[in-house]
Amino acid sequence: MIDLANEQLIPLREAPKWIPARPSGKRVHISACYRWSSRGVRGVVLDTIKVGGSTYTSIEALQRFADELSSTRTNGKPRFRRTLSRTRQLDRATSKLETLLGKSEVGHSLNQDCKHDAEDACGAGPNRPSLAQTSEASRRRPIGRGAGRPADGLPEA
Repeated sequence: MIDLANEQLIPLREAPKWIPARPSGKRVHISACYRWSSRGVRGVVLDTIKVGGSTYTSIEALQRFADELSSTRTNGKPRFRRTLSRTRQLDRATSKLETLLGKSEVGHSLNQDCKHDAEDACGAGPNRPSLAQTSEASRRRPIGRGAGRPADGLPEA
């Protein structure tokens, strides 16, 4: 988070000037800075703020971004933020496994760090309905690409 009182703000379009040039002499492209601020790199997102329609970052935010990227490479365990599409993909796979294996808590095998919190990534938390509680239509409903097609090639009910 950017602290307006203590950090030196720069427009995001000027961020490439504060980043060292590559060995070839080329500077980082401005689109890379916008990508870092929206999607991030390996789960690390560049802090930005919007003021009056302009997007700003700070020199300190660029330093934190570089430090976090460097630490993810050296720690061996990268920080990541699971995307919505990946979460949905894991939910579908878990449901399919539950159906095939007849188990209600297959999510444990997908996430070894499961603690069953309310927003647990493994999907086995207390707020997640079990396979028996979900309707057949909701388990077969396609999400994302192919949303207009029946799931698993089955005819729509």
